[in-house]
Amino acid sequence: MPLFEEVLERRVRKLGRNHPDTQWTVANLGENYKDAGRLEEAIPLLEEAYESGKRLPQLAWVKAQLRDAYLKGKRIEEFQALAESELQDARASLAKDSPELAAVLVSLGKDCLTVGDAAQAERLLSEGLAICQQVTPDAWNTFNAQSLLGGAFLAQAIAETDPAKKSELLAKAEPLLIQGYEGMQQRQSSIPPQASTVIPDALDRLIEL
Repeated sequence: MPLFEEVLERRVRKLGRNHPDTQWTVANLGENYKDAGRLEEAIPLLEEAYESGKRLPQLAWVKAQLRDAYLKGKRIEEFQALAESELQDARASLAKDSPELAAVLVSLGKDCLTVGDAAQAERLLSEGLAICQQVTPDAWNTFNAQSLLGGAFLAQAIAETDPAKKSELLAKAEPLLIQGYEGMQQRQSSIPPQASTVIPDALDRLIEL
């Protein structure tokens, strides 16, 4: 972080605040602040870089970082607004049956589950899983989407007070959770390091079930 802070100061002085190289540094410093838990400092920088990303395609990655910062900071309204914008952009720019759109749907669905919006998570994950099963049926991330969708049904079941509806939701959740977990276990060698928590997370959902 001290290095990025120094680079940012130098680039602002030499290039100006709006230069692409300056904004790249703003984004990197914001991400590092976020990862260090300094959210009050991170969010303004990530918001600035996100706005710059509307004219600088190389900053498209900042959107996911800002969404994560809103989640960690429990800024639910800002998260929901950004997620809706991201979904609209994805639907406008990506083919409706593409793996890329599926990845956005699953990522947003997972975050909706995190903030407690299980019904919206179910809608997004159902659509994302349908695409995954069509275009990448044997990939680990398809089974991850399956487990997450099971988690969305499980969360709704836990909140449901009507016994019949609760049983119906649990019946939907169970096969998804089992198949998702087992499918990822069988494909463990293909899961990248940055997704190393997906199997433990899937196991946690099974235990909760």
